[in-house]
Amino acid sequence: MKKDRDTTKAWKEVHLMELALYADTITQDYDIWRKRQVNSQEVSSTNYTFQNPFLEEMPSELEITRHEFERIRVKLLRDISSLQEENYQLKIDVQIKKSQTVKIQREVEIVRNDLRDLHLENKKLRSTIKNSGLAKSSVEWKEEIRNIIGGMEFWKGKAKKEEEKAARAMIELRKKNAEYETVTAEFVTSQSERQELRRKIQDLENILQSHLDDSLEITRLKMDDHDVQDKYRSLEERHKAIEGTEAFSALSAKEFSLVPDLVLPPKFKVPDFEKYDGTRCLKTHLVMSCWKMTGYVNEDKLLIHCF
Repeated sequence: MKKDRDTTKAWKEVHLMELALYADTITQDYDIWRKRQVNSQEVSSTNYTFQNPFLEEMPSELEITRHEFERIRVKLLRDISSLQEENYQLKIDVQIKKSQTVKIQREVEIVRNDLRDLHLENKKLRSTIKNSGLAKSSVEWKEEIRNIIGGMEFWKGKAKKEEEKAARAMIELRKKNAEYETVTAEFVTSQSERQELRRKIQDLENILQSHLDDSLEITRLKMDDHDVQDKYRSLEERHKAIEGTEAFSALSAKEFSLVPDLVLPPKFKVPDFEKYDGTRCLKTHLVMSCWKMTGYVNEDKLLIHCF
């Protein structure tokens, strides 16, 4: 019995190895066809067994081995398929990782180049600072920063004061605008009064002009009368000189004067006529000027000074 079992076991191992080699050579279509044949045989045998319960046969050891092999093969095929899919996915991941690695390597190379350029630039800057004498200690830089901050605070305070001054100026400007609007309103309301005042000023100017013309005419007449009298005296004096009554009489200074009866004081004060500035009443200004001129109507010295 033991020898038979060993022989059977050895034959199973050889048969399984042959079946494995055979399974590697069969195609997928043949495997599908064989499964259909096995299923049809199992159904027919089942029906036959159901019809003939006493004719039921025990499965042979070959059938058991075949079913076991089929189960193992299906499992292996499923594992192989999953492994192939996993292998394909891993290949895709490897390609992605490779592309990412290449990209990262390029970025690393760029960063290295930038770092190298930065080192060179830093070295150049250090040499420049060293050559130009700009190297300062941290204390000096802190002191300079404090000075800059102090200057900024000073200018901030000054800017704040300027803003306050501008705000006050704006308030004053608003007040002036309000006053200007008030004055403008008053000016608009007083236009009729100004027109009436202009008419009165024009009338007064006409009256003053007529008075001035009359005064000039009177002065001219007086000057003519003075000329006649002076000529008469001069002729009389010459007549007396010829007769010898007054041979040593002195010459009169009036003969050398262009204006008769002219006596200039040592310091002659010219009347001061103020110019109208537009702020006072024009009528009052004209009246005052006329009063000043009235005092010099018969004054020849004013005419000599002016003309």
